[in-house]
Parts: sequence; structure tokens; C-alpha cells
Amino acid sequence: MAPRLPRMLPAFVALTVALGAAFALPGCASNDAALKTAERRATLAEATRDAALQRVASLEAQLAANTATTAAKPVVNDESSITPPSDKRVGKQTRQFTYLNIVHRLDAQQTEIVADYARFFTGADAVKVAEQAGKQPGKGSTFVLNSNHRLRTLPVDPSASITSIRGAYKSPGSPATWNLSEFIAHWQAAPADGPIRTVPYWITVEYGRVVAIDEQYVP
Repeated sequence: MAPRLPRMLPAFVALTVALGAAFALPGCASNDAALKTAERRATLAEATRDAALQRVASLEAQLAANTATTAAKPVVNDESSITPPSDKRVGKQTRQFTYLNIVHRLDAQQTEIVADYARFFTGADAVKVAEQAGKQPGKGSTFVLNSNHRLRTLPVDPSASITSIRGAYKSPGSPATWNLSEFIAHWQAAPADGPIRTVPYWITVEYGRVVAIDEQYVP
């Protein structure tokens, strides 16, 4: 057998190579593909994990910022705690005593007012609150308490009604009732110290919009 081995060696090698090509090489390619797939999945998992960690960190930072902002906001007390509120709730509406700083028409359908809320008292209540505030009540036993000049911007409904009990702006000596356009025209035509700009009003607010503005007469 020994003499024949050299002659059979090339055939044996060829057979081995052929078998390797048929079985071993496909297996190696499959393993390589599986490894590459696993690597891609691992990379994707790491990226997903990193993105999730970044999202959690971002949400935690946002929550901390919101908590700090809420804690920093002061508690606003519209007026002195020695007095009861002067706003009156009528069903879904709120009626609030106020001074108007600005009446501004944004466009044909949008108008805003800037209101300075106050409290209005009459009779014995006016005397009592004035004494507590270290002041004297006004004529007719009236008193306006306006210790907080925080301003509020409110939209006005286009169909809002406005009344002036003095009537000095439209027809002297008689009460006046205007639509919003008429009120704005009178407001814009009045000087800064004109009655229409300095008298107090009651505003009726419904769902965040002013639906009525009524002048309050103060002697």
C-alpha cells in the first residue's frame, strides 16, 4: 500500500477540498452572517438603550424644572385678607369690580382689556374696611380698596354690552348703553385722565371672556 500512497495523495487532497467546499465553507459563511446579524442586533439594542436613557434623563430634568418653577411662584392675594371678596358669581359668570388700564382692539373680531382688580364697599362695610386700612371712607360711605395693582389681560366678546350710568360720554345727563365698537371709539377719543378712562367698572366674565362692562358710580 505504501508505494501507491503518493499516487493517491493528489486525489485524496482534491476530494478533501471538494468536501470542504460542499460542507465546511457554506457553514462558515452561515456562521459569519449569523455573527454579523447578532452584532447588528447588539448595536441596535445598545442604541435603543442609550436613547431610552437619554429620554429618561430629559424627562427627569423637565420635571425638576417644572417643580422648581411651581415652587418659585408666589401666592397672589388680590387684596388684603382683612376684607371679603367683592366679585359676585352669577351662574357660570363672574362679576368683578375693576379699573380699566387699556382697551385695545387687535382686529375686527378681537379686543382685549387690561384690568386692575379692586374691591368696592359701601355703608358700614366701607367705614370698617377704611378704618382697618388706616384711611377715611369716601363720600356716601363708599371705599375702594386697591392694594394690589396686578394687571390682567382679558379678551372681550364682540357682542359685549357696555353701560355708563353717568351718560356724560354719549348724551350728557342720561345713561348710555353702547356696543363694543362705540365704547372703543369713546375710549380712544378720551384724554388719559378723562372720566371714561378713570372711573371704575364691573366686568362680567364668562368662560374667560368679558361679556359686559358696567360703570360703577362713585361720588
